[in-house]
Amino acid sequence: MIVDLIRHDLHGVVGSGNVCVPKLMVVEEYATLFQLVTVVEGTLINRNTCLSRTPSLTTSPASSPSTSRSATPSSSASNAGHVGRRRCKVSDQAAQTSKTGIDVLAASLPPGSMTGAPKRRSCALLRQIEEEKPRGIYSGVVGYMDVGGGGDFSVVIRSAFRWDSDTKYDAERQEERDTWTVGAGGAITALSTEQGEWEEMVAKLGSTLRMFG
Repeated sequence: MIVDLIRHDLHGVVGSGNVCVPKLMVVEEYATLFQLVTVVEGTLINRNTCLSRTPSLTTSPASSPSTSRSATPSSSASNAGHVGRRRCKVSDQAAQTSKTGIDVLAASLPPGSMTGAPKRRSCALLRQIEEEKPRGIYSGVVGYMDVGGGGDFSVVIRSAFRWDSDTKYDAERQEERDTWTVGAGGAITALSTEQGEWEEMVAKLGSTLRMFG
């Protein structure tokens, strides 16, 4: 479901016949979990530099998307998407309809692995259930774009982050201490149970809290 959703997101930007799935639901082993990983690629044409770009969105079909602030968060995250490039020939028609990595990024947000499908309806239900309260950076994305047109973005899950202003006074130690935020959750399906979802959330939270000792 998530793979088809991401293929649809890319297809809307790069067009018919320019999307492929070189890696489908491959199991990768990590220290705290096994992850099903799929890579979805689409080919973009850049009219100015005559470069063909292949944005890759990496997602986990088994996985369980912010108000802006002036400070920059410190963060660790997974589920990255990468944009590569290679030389090509560009027709006049293709040049007139070319898109950029920004278009790909915009079409892929919020991340389908976080919303489920259908994305628009899922987001509407989430806003209603959560009473439109901001999630902050959790379940959004963090990354960069470089001057060459490349970029790398990760969905913020299993991550700890803080803003420069996130401090709390410790009366016992009589000093200001940093406050870190860790988001945790999972995907809700027709087979979900309250206890099962709670245990999954605690397990995911624990994998990140280990770095605090």
